[in-house]
Amino acid sequence: MPVKYVKRNEYNMSTVEAICSGGDISRPLGMLLAGRGVSNREEAVKFLNPSENDLIDPFEIYGMRAAADRIKLAVERDEHILIYGDYDCDGLTAISILYSYLRDKISKINYYVPKRHAEGYGLHNIVIEDLTENLDIDLIVTVDCGITSRQEVEYIKSKGIDVVVTDHHEPIESLIPDCTIVNAKMDRRGFADYCGAGVVFKLIEAIAGREEALKYVGIAAVGTIADIVPLVGENRIIAKLGLDKINRFDTAASECMAKKLNKDYITANNIMFNVAPRINALGRLKDATPIVRFFTSGNKQVVSEIVDELEENNKERQELCKNIVADIMDKLKYYDLKNKRIIVLSDKNWNVGILGIAASKLSELFFRPVILFTEGEDGVLRGSARSNSNINIFECMSACKRHFVAFGGHQAAAGVSILPENLAAFTEDINKYILEHYDESNFYPDVVYDLRFNKEIDYDCVEQLAKLEPCGFGNPTPVFYLEKANLKFIQIGSTPHLKSYYNGTELVAFNYMEHIESVNSECSFIFTLQNKTYKQKKYTQGVIKSHTMTMPKNINEEFVALRYLMYNLILPNKGLSRPIKKCRLEEIDLNDGIFGNLYIAFSTETYYNFIKRAKAAGGYLISNVSSSVSINPYNRIVLAPSTGFNYGFYDKIYFLDEPATVNFAGYLQASTRAEVFSVGDNVAIVENIRKFKCKNETEYREIYKLLKKTGVCGAKSFEDLQGKLYEQQHEISTFKIITTLYIMFELGLIAINDKEGFVFVKGITSTLHYSIIYKYLSQI
Repeated sequence: MPVKYVKRNEYNMSTVEAICSGGDISRPLGMLLAGRGVSNREEAVKFLNPSENDLIDPFEIYGMRAAADRIKLAVERDEHILIYGDYDCDGLTAISILYSYLRDKISKINYYVPKRHAEGYGLHNIVIEDLTENLDIDLIVTVDCGITSRQEVEYIKSKGIDVVVTDHHEPIESLIPDCTIVNAKMDRRGFADYCGAGVVFKLIEAIAGREEALKYVGIAAVGTIADIVPLVGENRIIAKLGLDKINRFDTAASECMAKKLNKDYITANNIMFNVAPRINALGRLKDATPIVRFFTSGNKQVVSEIVDELEENNKERQELCKNIVADIMDKLKYYDLKNKRIIVLSDKNWNVGILGIAASKLSELFFRPVILFTEGEDGVLRGSARSNSNINIFECMSACKRHFVAFGGHQAAAGVSILPENLAAFTEDINKYILEHYDESNFYPDVVYDLRFNKEIDYDCVEQLAKLEPCGFGNPTPVFYLEKANLKFIQIGSTPHLKSYYNGTELVAFNYMEHIESVNSECSFIFTLQNKTYKQKKYTQGVIKSHTMTMPKNINEEFVALRYLMYNLILPNKGLSRPIKKCRLEEIDLNDGIFGNLYIAFSTETYYNFIKRAKAAGGYLISNVSSSVSINPYNRIVLAPSTGFNYGFYDKIYFLDEPATVNFAGYLQASTRAEVFSVGDNVAIVENIRKFKCKNETEYREIYKLLKKTGVCGAKSFEDLQGKLYEQQHEISTFKIITTLYIMFELGLIAINDKEGFVFVKGITSTLHYSIIYKYLSQI
């Protein structure tokens, strides 16, 4: 099976024993700490208890003393200072910290946030010209930018203005400006992984002392968490102290944040997934300057109005992203995902500020590199690249840099500009490079875990694991692996959620109703853990993030027959646009790569036999029942696909049993570019329908009367009903109950409303012969 379960970090057990030697750190926590680079007990205690006392001397950072002295001098002279930053969350929080400190210390202080669309990242001579013409500036301090702005700094100096660059990006020797620089990456003597806001936090500490700097640690924490720098060392301390300050709700920003999120305690996860995306969205679409007012204003009304603006802007960003992704998904139906291992697409109507988000989403969905371009006003294509965890996109693009106007980035992401006439050649070259340098194993979906789940990981252990917070990049929330388990999941009430139990731990799978047959087979699971309290009962809950079916078991034949029936009843009337190709089972190449082939079975016998055949041949094959957790077109077999199954990205689709109807085959031909093949003439599923259906009109009427009397398991919809019936708590067969209800629903004898679910309508009479479903079943 192409899914790879990969342990995040390896470690030496002797290190674990040393960490746990005091008896107050459990083995699982010790293993997690060892995997995160902790080497002894003393380091472990410091890691688990971040303290301001462990903050390093700010003057250890390259250039800090000169920068602190120059800003102190500016304050003494009451000079006019301009803070020049960036439009992302890190840059905006960095501006906010420095502005908050300086605004009541000098009479003239300004800040500038460049516009993503009009100006782009970093210093720009045109902007500087405009600013210096209208403002009598003595000193420009950059935050989160400037380390590669040699030319622009020279231009500023030519106007008689001093420059202090504070930055955290990688210096490029030929582009380092000739001015005072604060950047730990210049010499990497100590901790060097600050974000821009972290650098400014340390700058305030150098200028005015730790107590003064800690006034702004909440803002620094937002920038640190949002910029995805490693939450270890100084960053971990800043994040922890900052979250503590935020949760005192002693600023208008933090109070408004909590109110908007409806949280009593704001976590690093809340910052990463709720706060930062809204802040970044403003810079993607508009002028991000209001964010500085959000962090620096003490006026709750002003802050609340900015939050409302952020919310509206974020909705616009989400809608734009949704539309771009939907547009790309349509384009990908005609893209050769089997042979092209990178997705490269362009459209002049896409918003350049959204391309990075869309590329990231698609890279996650298809587990391969993605580069998306849109055309600027100057005719140049500007693009964003994202990659999976196995492929270094910066390396791949560097091999093709002759095609670019401009290019920069790192292993997982990059930005690029290219002339339209060079796009086709670039696409061909980079795909060729990837095919030559990365084998197929790099395209299997890596599933990363920290620890295998075992009896040691109990309530008390999970309580200890909470000390790893704040979690984020470099210190991720622990993920647990349960291999080849045979669990019994049941529906939670009338929701689409499932739950099961393993060794006393509750496992919850949200929105997993469509996967109920898969997870009730032999599966491997990935989940996070948290302790919960409900009605004074304390327990541990695991939240399932993904699963892989390792061995199909306990398949309900009645549900297979029902899905087959649904295809006959709901598909539009589409005839064949071209003949279905015939092939024999032995003609199928089961070693035909890892992508592009879908095999459809409508009987369990066919399904199991094909899986055995593929295993014997050594081919790659993912097995699914009804639905798929992934749209990536890995070679896959599906038993009785649900009506919502996504067929869009396959090259070849094989019917291992006869298709449900001609409509089904016609539907596939109309909705995909795939070649459709028929492998056999097995129609055993029809025998199942004949076996499960009601034998005569009387039986339908008797079931209807019984259901009126007993109710319908408390179900609120047909999907809900199927989930409850899956547990087989009803004496009558699933197939008979659901087909009877469908017939009665079709005839108007029952209805469904949001409050009560199924309602039996009074005063209506009808005859079964008016039902299309009944007629169809009668003919089988």
